[in-house]
Amino acid sequence: MEHIEEACSQMDFIINNLDEIFVSKIPYRIKDFFKNNKSKTYKVNLDVSKPLYEQELFEETKIYMQIIFKLFIAPKSEKERYISESRKLFVSKNAEKWIEQNKKNN
Repeated sequence: MEHIEEACSQMDFIINNLDEIFVSKIPYRIKDFFKNNKSKTYKVNLDVSKPLYEQELFEETKIYMQIIFKLFIAPKSEKERYISESRKLFVSKNAEKWIEQNKKNN
């Protein structure tokens, strides 16, 4: 992840151009994170007349957008499914690490 500040700049821009219905669902601490961590030199070059999928976004921006959508904007059933899948992935990754560490220690 090499474009964190630039991605924060893009996210701040995107959030500032979202419909208020969606913006109101995003917690202030998340919005503040992007505002406080954006690049001081990067100039966001996004066209508000085009859909986001047609624009050049940093991979980090795409990841942030997915997380924000799934945690705060998506319908409740989709949020619950995302959280459940994330927990399973977290558990399986940590189980794999634990197994590898125990193999090395034995």
